Amino acid sequence: MKDALFIDDETDFIYIIERLQKAGKIPNLGKLYSAPNGRAALEFLKQQPVTDLPNAMFIDINMPVMNGHEFLAEFSRLRQETKAFAEILPIAVLTTSSSPLDREKIKAYDFVQKYLIKDVELTALAETINELL
Repeated sequence: MKDALFIDDETDFIYIIERLQKAGKIPNLGKLYSAPNGRAALEFLKQQPVTDLPNAMFIDINMPVMNGHEFLAEFSRLRQETKAFAEILPIAVLTTSSSPLDREKIKAYDFVQKYLIKDVELTALAETINELL
């Protein structure tokens, strides 16, 4: 099982992930951490002892304070400075944005392994998250 950080301002979406986990639909998910924006996620990651960092991250693009693109730019810099951040894998974008421009921007980060659209059916979403973990 892997612990995962979901960076998303939609509390309903985090609730859905929690319910899927409790229902046993994401058995590979250990601890579920969440942050409402990129800034809060960075603060969370920096405060965690290296041994308690999440194993995986799922990042929304459209968020207040610091969006997914801004988070990934900052996280990319942190990965170069701190080996422990480079070991957080898999990393996936999980968003409502189907914009080709957003997809292109994400390609700049070779550590992002998937770009998923949230409008997928819940069982398929759970299966995809489980596969990535």
